[in-house]
Amino acid sequence: MSETGQNEAPQARERSFRSQTEVRAYLDSEGYKVALSTVNLHAKKRLLMPNENGVYPLSAVEAYIRAAQLKRKDGSEPGAEDVLKRKAQLEAQKLAEQLRKLQFANDLEEGRYVLKDQVELDLADRARVLQADLLNFFRTNIDDFLIMVGGNLQAAPQALEWWEERLEDWMDRYAKTGKISLEAA
Repeated sequence: MSETGQNEAPQARERSFRSQTEVRAYLDSEGYKVALSTVNLHAKKRLLMPNENGVYPLSAVEAYIRAAQLKRKDGSEPGAEDVLKRKAQLEAQKLAEQLRKLQFANDLEEGRYVLKDQVELDLADRARVLQADLLNFFRTNIDDFLIMVGGNLQAAPQALEWWEERLEDWMDRYAKTGKISLEAA
């Protein structure tokens, strides 16, 4: 009982074996090739040690497997299946990555993706077209602008120069905005 007067839950006990015969039966069920005489010999050599109650806990048996370097009936090392599983997982990951890269290359070839450099070049081309169109607009409509504001047609060159300077400022600001992010949000 605990200090509160309630019964404590029994702790999970480690699996244990009462005799070397039981240890040998367990080893056999786990696929290890070992005779009872070998288990007895190893116990005498203190490779297999019982606890203070004279039983062999599973942790002691696992330590014995490592200490005696027991082999499985199929010749594999203890934990070899874990290594093989891990190797298979890594191979599967590698193949999945190769497939992903191949699918991306196919998608790129089919035009589903556009390279960032190409987008930036296209945007720069469009900016040049925009600039040319705006300059053309200013140059062809300066007379109408001056008439609308009741101005002097002789001032057209100065007004056009003022517009062109503003346009250059706008285009410089546009060009200096830095990298254009194409990442999905």
